[in-house]
Amino acid sequence: MQDTILVALVGVGSTIIRATIGAATSYLVAKRNEKTTEKRDATNRLIEIKRAARLIHAELIRLGAAASTSVESGTWYDQQIAKLSTDVWEKYSPTLAPELTYDKWLTLLVAYENVGHMALILSSLECSGQERNAISSRHLEHLERVLKEARSAKSALASYTY
Repeated sequence: MQDTILVALVGVGSTIIRATIGAATSYLVAKRNEKTTEKRDATNRLIEIKRAARLIHAELIRLGAAASTSVESGTWYDQQIAKLSTDVWEKYSPTLAPELTYDKWLTLLVAYENVGHMALILSSLECSGQERNAISSRHLEHLERVLKEARSAKSALASYTY
């Protein structure tokens, strides 16, 4: 009888040990998978932030170059300047918004608002057939402000682009 009880206890004990080992192994594997997933998500987020910053930076370079050329020549660089795209900003600004400090975000926002204003100015000049005329001093001042804001915006993105 004692042997039977002993065999039964060993059987129950080994079943409990196997179940404990199985549960612990499953838990450790799940934790490892969770950490791997979190690490992959964080890496993907960093890649997306860098992509957004670099594409917006490139867009600011193009916008700044058009404004700079116009300021230097005193005439509109290109009658298509009003059509310069801010599509990258519109697509990727939500990605950068939570990552940037408020000051950096505001710098970018002001730069793009000035670009939008510049585009509206040229659109109105195109409508009146004056886009090929010399740029007025008032519009030159605005273009210089666009340049200044674009430089500030590029600086605000610098730590995210490299």
